[in-house]
Amino acid sequence: MRFLFVALCAAVLGFYVVAHAISVHGVKHHYAHHVGAGASKTSSAILSERDDAPGALAIELINNYDSDNLHVYIQTTLADSDQKRLITADGTPYEPVANIKYVSTPIPASANCGIKLGAKGSSVTITMPIPMLTGRIYVADGELSLSVLRSDSGISLQNPAFQEPYDPNFNTSFGFVEANQDGKCIYVNPTYVDFVGLPLGMELVTEKATVGISGLPGNGVNEVCRQLAAEQAQDGFPWGKLCLEDGNGAPVRVLSPNHDPNGFKTYFDDYIDKVWQSITTNGIKFDTQDGNSLVSCHVQGEAMTCDRTSRPFPKPTSADIWGCNSGPFAQTGDTCWDKIGARFCAAFHRATFLLPGGDVQPGQEVR
Repeated sequence: MRFLFVALCAAVLGFYVVAHAISVHGVKHHYAHHVGAGASKTSSAILSERDDAPGALAIELINNYDSDNLHVYIQTTLADSDQKRLITADGTPYEPVANIKYVSTPIPASANCGIKLGAKGSSVTITMPIPMLTGRIYVADGELSLSVLRSDSGISLQNPAFQEPYDPNFNTSFGFVEANQDGKCIYVNPTYVDFVGLPLGMELVTEKATVGISGLPGNGVNEVCRQLAAEQAQDGFPWGKLCLEDGNGAPVRVLSPNHDPNGFKTYFDDYIDKVWQSITTNGIKFDTQDGNSLVSCHVQGEAMTCDRTSRPFPKPTSADIWGCNSGPFAQTGDTCWDKIGARFCAAFHRATFLLPGGDVQPGQEVR
């Protein structure tokens, strides 16, 4: 599931990306985000909010990891374009130049845009020359091999294919943080939607409080793989296949089950039936957390209907739950429906429907 600090607006001056691998600090900050690669203590990366003048988003990368082979790749999208660009160590956008004859044939980038960090405790500061739009900060224990591809709109970068053994980056441990500037706000999240690799956490430091996501510990991938093997032995589902290993047999990342649709297509089925029967009998309420009253919902047959929205929710499948973006969880543009759908799917992942207090989602009384 994706966790998002919904918006850090107006007063936000910076955020830290804290990693067991790296730390990033803004040049100036009253507010900061920490995003960490598997550290019990912050090892960080910081982004400060862009001022009116271009290029005010400063990123300081600090190596807090026991490796002198860390590389960081700062990626953003050009304004009014779908073309991705990397920001180089000197703070300029990499402009890929390629003679690509076929649209479907990517070629290696002609420049190494990895920002090399020194030994543990060293730091590098990058000032963004353009806004961070649908951006990513990749952190890799090693170098990533990136490619460019020609499309109708020009030449753009390709992201690593993290689940494909043919990809040159498959054996490299890496993770990434997503960031996007929207006017006076910045949106940031350490995304675990598709996989967990180099563990990343995040912390927001304000003048009044500090909140954060600690992320996995430094050995998190190994521990997750160990527990998945134990779970497979217990329930028979192919959890072990989700743990991807490099050429030496060392775990490098763990995939989300939605990348094995056949192996897990029935995983939630029994629970879905029990939840559906419970809502049919007792109803359910959702707190959309927007200041309005709880939304009451009831099931009749294969659909759930709710107050404040006329659109019915179909009964979900296991595939819907793994992805949280289809069936009753798809985004429709109906604000109330979308808010219910997000909470509906989260409750399946948390398995809180049938617990005492589970007739309100999310609910503080769930035990």
